[in-house]
Amino acid sequence: MKFLVHACALIFIARLLTGAEQVVEVPSVTFNGAIFVNAKARKLYVGWGHQEGDYEKGLFVYDIQADGTVSGSDERNYPNSPDPFITQPDFAPTYFFRAVACILLSRDSHKLYLGVQGGRHSESKTLVVYDLDDKGEPKGKPRGYPIGNFHGGISHMLLDPKLDLLYTIGWGGSGLFTMPLDTTGEPKGEPQVYAFGYNAKSAMIPSDNYNVMIFGGQQDVLEVGDLSPDGTLQLPVASVPIPNLKDAVFLARVGRFLYFIDQRKLYCWPLDKEGRPTDNPKALPRIQPVSVWEGVHSSLYVVEGEFEPAENKGEPPRLVATKIARYKPDDNGDPGKPVYVSERFEKKAVLSMAVDEASEKIYVSLGDIP
Repeated sequence: MKFLVHACALIFIARLLTGAEQVVEVPSVTFNGAIFVNAKARKLYVGWGHQEGDYEKGLFVYDIQADGTVSGSDERNYPNSPDPFITQPDFAPTYFFRAVACILLSRDSHKLYLGVQGGRHSESKTLVVYDLDDKGEPKGKPRGYPIGNFHGGISHMLLDPKLDLLYTIGWGGSGLFTMPLDTTGEPKGEPQVYAFGYNAKSAMIPSDNYNVMIFGGQQDVLEVGDLSPDGTLQLPVASVPIPNLKDAVFLARVGRFLYFIDQRKLYCWPLDKEGRPTDNPKALPRIQPVSVWEGVHSSLYVVEGEFEPAENKGEPPRLVATKIARYKPDDNGDPGKPVYVSERFEKKAVLSMAVDEASEKIYVSLGDIP
């Protein structure tokens, strides 16, 4: 499928309430897609998921204009791996795709990291690295590296702010996988594998000084690990059970409060000064969350849903619309009233989201609600 993307073809959704935010819709990606803002170079990187027909073209680059709008075309489309995509099936059909699940920028802004997900067992180089020129455009050929998880790839990455170390987690592997980097940000040596728990991790939240890491996933606990000054994860990792928790696959932190979603409820959990959960999490009943903008941010961005009763008795309510709300939690972690609410997305779900907090621009990918 060809995607022709021009500035006039992008949808810009009106801002409400404070009028500060602007929501910009980018070309649709799937659940496995990713959006990343390079504010310094004024570039938007979009990692495509289940694009039809061509699994080797997975990175799209667009220009961010002075007003926050986006321009570009599908000609600036880069491979998501240095290796060809093999079409002959080896395993179950769920492995027959290659998607960019997360994107990260090196500290000096000269390298772009792609976390590839969904590759077959035979495709182990799921960390893909591009060099960037001074304008933030990929240059040269990408390099691929194994990160120790040979099943489902990478779903989330973090770059240590002081150490030359990349932290990764992903479906198919129960634990943390770290990759040492050289002084230019290029992977070197062998990845370190820290196996713990029984389920794959889908989210991780660091403390401010990166001495504590919190992991979430499809499990009834949050896992809390200590990191040594050299980035080594100390085993065993503590499991913190939460009553009635089904899973916590979306995690966000604002200040000393952790927010997560489970069964259409948003929870707030206070953290101590070291970044570890303390007391008990409390549900915030006024909000009907679908997802949150994951990571550590100055505001809490929640994708909220509008639901209707199911047609058949016993079935869950049906999602019919979504919107994005920004909250500024108080000193007790209570989000209070939203300081911004986007336009209602009728019959649309927010599949991926990235925020440039400095310019208050929210970049989203929307898809049809099934």
